[in-house]
Amino acid sequence: MNNNNGDNGSGDLRKARYITFKKAGDYKVRLVGSHVKFRRHWQPFAKGARIITHPSYKDDDPAWAAGFYPKETFAIHVIDRRDGELKILEKGKSVFGAFAEYKRLSGVDPAGKEGPDFNIKVDIKDPEDLRSTSYTVTPLGGPTPLTDDEIKMAKDNVWPLNKMYKSTPLDKIKEEWEKVPEDKRTPPKRESKDEKSKDEKSKDEKSKDEKSKDEKSKDEKSGASSEAKPDAKIEESETASEGDDDLFGDNSGGDEGEDSTDLF
Repeated sequence: MNNNNGDNGSGDLRKARYITFKKAGDYKVRLVGSHVKFRRHWQPFAKGARIITHPSYKDDDPAWAAGFYPKETFAIHVIDRRDGELKILEKGKSVFGAFAEYKRLSGVDPAGKEGPDFNIKVDIKDPEDLRSTSYTVTPLGGPTPLTDDEIKMAKDNVWPLNKMYKSTPLDKIKEEWEKVPEDKRTPPKRESKDEKSKDEKSKDEKSKDEKSKDEKSKDEKSGASSEAKPDAKIEESETASEGDDDLFGDNSGGDEGEDSTDLF
């Protein structure tokens, strides 16, 4: 067993191996063991600051209180089928939500003994902006039981996720907050559905008016009569959810920041 003593900001974080998706393409993985759930701040802290908050901090975490909602994130061990090595997969619901859906539909633990291999297809619209990356997760066939050699390899290289993703002490979060410039302490305004709908409707009506004027001008020139056209349908996008429900509908990941790292 690997006797790493990972902790926030420790050398183990630098030594741990992660599966990354910097290039578009297909990534085949086999989930192993249990996952851990945590909430991580990306803004407004300085680049390189690793801030993991906790629901119990909500009122005292200065960034959270200021309106910077931490991203709900998950981590689990996986065997990277490209090289057969054990790595950590760390992503949000865009990937882990698909694992949860697999479990809901099949009744099979995606990381359990009967779990399958998964293909994660990565599409990157803008290489200069990784936020343009989208993921499509597909289970590949039926169960893919781990071999004895794979189980041994995993047990020999497992990382202590519960310690690696332990919540940052509140005092440390406050200390890092003090380093944030005053002009960076206000989060970008999020448009509500109603505001977005009104904005889109305004743009749509403006476009429709301009089009109507253009068509009317053409009709007047041709002597034809113009007819009013129905309003265009306004598509609304949902705002980010702040739900605390367990993604997998059970306690496989334990409380936030806790994980048994069970490997069968």
